[in-house]
Amino acid sequence: MTEIGATQATNRDHLLEQGERVLWRGQPSGVGLMRAMGKEGLTGITLLFFSWLSLQAAMQGAVGEGQEVMDSLAALEASFSDPKLRYIAFIGAFVLPFALWMASTPLRALSRAKAMTYLVTDRRILILNRDVIEQSFRPGEIIQLKVNRNRPGGGDVIFIEPSDKLKSLTKKHFSVAPPKGFFGLEDPQPAASAIERMAGG
Repeated sequence: MTEIGATQATNRDHLLEQGERVLWRGQPSGVGLMRAMGKEGLTGITLLFFSWLSLQAAMQGAVGEGQEVMDSLAALEASFSDPKLRYIAFIGAFVLPFALWMASTPLRALSRAKAMTYLVTDRRILILNRDVIEQSFRPGEIIQLKVNRNRPGGGDVIFIEPSDKLKSLTKKHFSVAPPKGFFGLEDPQPAASAIERMAGG
């Protein structure tokens, strides 16, 4: 949300390499991080709906037309036993855990925000989760530094963005490869300036 002063969070200094200096330190807002994960959540909800349709089709096929499904578990077991339906049921069951994980991404991001810290040093970019390095990026990995201001929950600094050569509907509105960056910053410009300084050095 706001930049953390240089005198704070000194307990994280043991994560730095010898001689490495912190240029900027900050933390995301929960709303900003949740908003940044919105595409993953939307993709998960879409896959969840697909999984539900597959399982429903398999169960209805197992019960047969004109019959009412009394026990969903029994109908699901019957669909896996039927050679004509088991593939449909298997696809739905296989997709389900991935769909649930992706759909819950924004909520998990909201709960993780308070434990996250963003660092820019004179050698690399660090994303910490509970004082553990979760991600680290060297200057050579930075692609097209971009600053997005006035977003819900704060501004963003994007330093790695997936290739967008295919201008399809799916590519625009769904995502399985989210951009890398700092999300939900009260003022993203100091972070961007620190990254430019690090990359230029």
